[in-house]
Amino acid sequence: MVPALLARGEPLRHIRIFYKDKPLAAFDLPVPDGEKPVMIGLPQSDTERILLKQLASLDVIPTWNTHISSVSQSADGVSAVSESGETFEADWLLGADGSRSVVRNALGVEMDGSVYPDTWSMIDAEIDWPWPDTEASPHLQPDGSVLFFVTLGEGRFRIIANREDVQARAEAIVGINKVFLSDTFTISLKRVQRYGEGRIWIAGDAAHVHSPVGGMGMNLGMEDAADFVATLTGGASAADFAGYTERRLAAAKRVLRVSDRGYRLATTTNPVVRAVRNGAIRLLSALGPAQRWLMRLVFRTRDQT
Repeated sequence: MVPALLARGEPLRHIRIFYKDKPLAAFDLPVPDGEKPVMIGLPQSDTERILLKQLASLDVIPTWNTHISSVSQSADGVSAVSESGETFEADWLLGADGSRSVVRNALGVEMDGSVYPDTWSMIDAEIDWPWPDTEASPHLQPDGSVLFFVTLGEGRFRIIANREDVQARAEAIVGINKVFLSDTFTISLKRVQRYGEGRIWIAGDAAHVHSPVGGMGMNLGMEDAADFVATLTGGASAADFAGYTERRLAAAKRVLRVSDRGYRLATTTNPVVRAVRNGAIRLLSALGPAQRWLMRLVFRTRDQT
């Protein structure tokens, strides 16, 4: 599946940062010779298409438009009942059913944390991009508003703002030819203290939610699922699943910490903090060896989650 994702995805190699709509700095993302890019841009629809193709190769057919209303377990297996009354039975259950997880609630697991004050908005759009050597670009403002552009390939970009009017803000910078997707949302910084018990466990947004700063949300959820599968195939004892919780908690703590710091730095309205942030960005951009060291450190930290 990885070759298909890399073949379709657009590698992110260059980041250009703006402040008050003027260039602040530019950074190169590390891509060691012969290794995979550290980040790629890919539309959600293409990611889903690749995942579905992989499932089909394993003779797995998803059940669509089915909402689970309750789950239960015994010593021998688990049972899930849909809103229409249909019952599904299995040996194990991994609830990756989002921040309002039915599975998490059935386990009695709380999601602790806080909600950020802003209402965010996003669009996926085909745009006239004026910086062909740049695949990602945050635009920072003194009032704490932020506009992120990230390539999805083939002239299409994901554009996110921590305000409700992302399209209007984007149109002040680039020409928008077609909008494929739009949404508004709020963002929380929350996680669970435990990932499950017995034969029922959780992963992804059911276990942790954070800001989009850093682009680590989907990856963290996929890593949860991969760890769960490895735990199952490794024996699935109580001790194995204690290790699953320990590893995933540690990873979630790291990602939420980095994401929150990045969010607060990007949206700060404190003039002193803002000046220090902008100065540090300019300095690192000017110092090639220091820039490369920092980028490698940041993305090595990402790989450890």
